[in-house]
Amino acid sequence: MKRVVFVTVGTTALTAEHLGELSNSDPLVQKEARDFCRSRKAPHPSLFARVVSAHREFWDSPKSVHLHATYTSAEMTSTWLMFRVQIESFKDLLHPGQDRVVLIASGTPEGEFSARVNAELMDDYIFAPRCPCKVDFEMVDSCDSVFIEVIKGMEAKRGGFDGLPAALDALVNKHTQRPSDIWFNITGGYKGAVPAITSKRPPRSALFYAHESMDTAEIISFAEGGISQVTVPVVP
Repeated sequence: MKRVVFVTVGTTALTAEHLGELSNSDPLVQKEARDFCRSRKAPHPSLFARVVSAHREFWDSPKSVHLHATYTSAEMTSTWLMFRVQIESFKDLLHPGQDRVVLIASGTPEGEFSARVNAELMDDYIFAPRCPCKVDFEMVDSCDSVFIEVIKGMEAKRGGFDGLPAALDALVNKHTQRPSDIWFNITGGYKGAVPAITSKRPPRSALFYAHESMDTAEIISFAEGGISQVTVPVVP
């Protein structure tokens, strides 16, 4: 049974507290990323590659995710931690071409930009072996393993919830057409989307939320027999 992981996307790919500080090889990337997130003005053409490079520097290093989570995005750290909890679904990394990550992003410039950064990273670090597609997510929205889905209502604004349940319903149907092990990583992104996700999730699915401490996570499982919630330790 394939695994499908839906990941709600915020903007920490741009605003991570220590982005680019590992070697400080690009001392301006942190400021330029934050400026773009605040202003929503068109970023410099080089910014995408530089932000991705700053994140890769962390993921290619021996640094502990638990101790250095603020060097990268909440979407990446929490999805990585799904493989550090003792549950059967995530005893090994995802398989390219079989399993799937679906990044749910807001229709804002910074939201789409952040989703594209996360797509680049997940393609390389959440799948084993690494996805062979070599897709440039700055230009395209999907490969065989990672999909970016931009939907209205994911941004925190008045009326932002309007239309979100129906959009999520269509999204889930699109990506789970055959029996799947379905998870929603709700750690990142606009928390106002959580009620809609809960109401439109498939009958057999689960929500995952990693605590900021990075040492525990919450899992809420939905099945025909009811709902269960457990707090699970994260293995370093």
